[in-house]
Amino acid sequence: RDLTTSTVSVKVKEIAIGTAITDAAILSGYGDPVGEASMQIVKAMADKADIDLLAIMAGSIASSMTYSTASTTSAIAVPDIANALELFGEDIDGKKVLLCSPKLYTQIRNTKDWAPASEYAADALVRGAVGTLFGCDVVVTNRLKGATALDEDAYIVKPGALRLFLKRGVLIETDRDILYRKNVITATQHYAAYLYNAANAIKLIVKTA
Repeated sequence: RDLTTSTVSVKVKEIAIGTAITDAAILSGYGDPVGEASMQIVKAMADKADIDLLAIMAGSIASSMTYSTASTTSAIAVPDIANALELFGEDIDGKKVLLCSPKLYTQIRNTKDWAPASEYAADALVRGAVGTLFGCDVVVTNRLKGATALDEDAYIVKPGALRLFLKRGVLIETDRDILYRKNVITATQHYAAYLYNAANAIKLIVKTA
């Protein structure tokens, strides 16, 4: 059988953030205000990349890898997670991560199939996982918390599903405003987030009318 290749066009975006700290704030502040500002900037950049990856999944996962609830009036429940895994077919085994809302996590903790992280070695779970369910490492995120219980999606993702192509990593720059005695800190990053392997991601939604 011949090997084939394909290409996809992705948009490289620039994200940026900055802040300024006066000399007075540095001298009167407790600890290391400049170091804390730099750390918060880097965290904000990472959070933005996570948001973009989640947005890619929300808009790019095909209908063939989308599982919907039985009715339009039922929120996503634990049995839906078990049923959705069938969409992986024979590739159901292997590492998987379930991204869910705090509300769905409450249901998960009360099921007999739930295994908290404390029952596993630290290296057995992905970073941020709180436990396992049906072979999935469970990660809870407020970014999936909708206005009501019926607009909270969930995702099951296998390694290789998403890619974050870095055109340039986080670049932190500093400058000095001598007129106002401020220390300016900025950060920029250039990247493209995209769904690299559509067969490795499942979207769970409430059935639409």
